[in-house]
Amino acid sequence: MTRKTTTRKTTTARYDDNVIDLVARRRCQLEARGLDPLAIAVNLLIETGSVPAWDIDDYGPEAA
Repeated sequence: MTRKTTTRKTTTARYDDNVIDLVARRRCQLEARGLDPLAIAVNLLIETGSVPAWDIDDYGPEAA
């Protein structure tokens, strides 16, 4: 008789996606409260420990 493993394999990528979703949700909540972008960035930094980096890309108007 062959033994089958029924435990799920979890990866850190799965949890990273959840953290990103929570940060995005929290950012939307803070924006709905009417906070300015700097206050939102500070709140997210305090709550998550990472610096939010939205609206940063290599394809801005100066890249054209």
